[in-house]
Amino acid sequence: MPLDSVKVLITGGAGLVGSAISTELHHQGGFQVVRPTSRELNLLERDSVFQYVRRLRPQVVVHAATRSGGILANTGNPSGNLSDNLRMQTNVLDSCHEHDVERCLYIASSRIYPQSSPQPVAARAFLQGPPPPGLEAYAVGKAAGVAHVRALRQQFGRRYISVAPCNLYGPGDNFSAPGAHVIPMLMKRMHEAVRDRSSRFTIYGSGKPLREFLYVADMARACVAAIEKYDSDDLLNIGYGSEISIADLASQIADVVGFDGAFDYDTDKPDGSPGLLLDSAPLRSLGWQPGVDLNEGLRRTYDWFRDDQRV
Repeated sequence: MPLDSVKVLITGGAGLVGSAISTELHHQGGFQVVRPTSRELNLLERDSVFQYVRRLRPQVVVHAATRSGGILANTGNPSGNLSDNLRMQTNVLDSCHEHDVERCLYIASSRIYPQSSPQPVAARAFLQGPPPPGLEAYAVGKAAGVAHVRALRQQFGRRYISVAPCNLYGPGDNFSAPGAHVIPMLMKRMHEAVRDRSSRFTIYGSGKPLREFLYVADMARACVAAIEKYDSDDLLNIGYGSEISIADLASQIADVVGFDGAFDYDTDKPDGSPGLLLDSAPLRSLGWQPGVDLNEGLRRTYDWFRDDQRV
């Protein structure tokens, strides 16, 4: 679907992913992007969502709004995250169908895949086993959105699609605990360690788990490519293509931030899943490749953090 002269509604448009997709669409030019704030559109209110979509009449909807965070955030409020995600995505997807939206991109998460999946994890692993321990509520909520998209496709022929990104990071990320993911949490805490002239830094967990990280601007390019070129019931994985341990990630962040002290490990904190590398071959077949490596992405993110926080 060529994205010229197209009206695109992005939910969660002020967040990390929504902002990046909006920026990518503006770079391409030729269409209108609408990013309502939570005051302008409460996604938890079904009638409000239906009325908004009816008035706006977008050709494309990108559902990027979500309740999420790092492992501490997801384990700290599982019922709230599950309830909000289910209501938001149901309201958005049902309103898209009701008002004949041509294309809808639902952004799921790699956390919906079973921890026991053979790696790299292909889309066929979806619903083939339980999600990682401690993340059941979040994973089930996001998986329900994927099932909803499939149901609309199969029952009504809707050309809606779902994508599953790996761990994302970049400018605009949430650096506030407890909702921060691993990169912004490590980066902010290490920045504070440098500021306070600390000689030691504590990493939560053992440092052994492996994670796949993708710079958010690369994720945005993948989403635009998916809207233009992808049309399948299968999830479309979005991943960088390699993993790094949390301990090695911390070392890279230390180089960027300027921390030269020693690391300690708080093994009383949860590690989460040992690793999850996505099979992104179907996405790469569309002509997409990641453009920003981890070291460069960390530097760009840290520069943004210092400018945004004025630190």
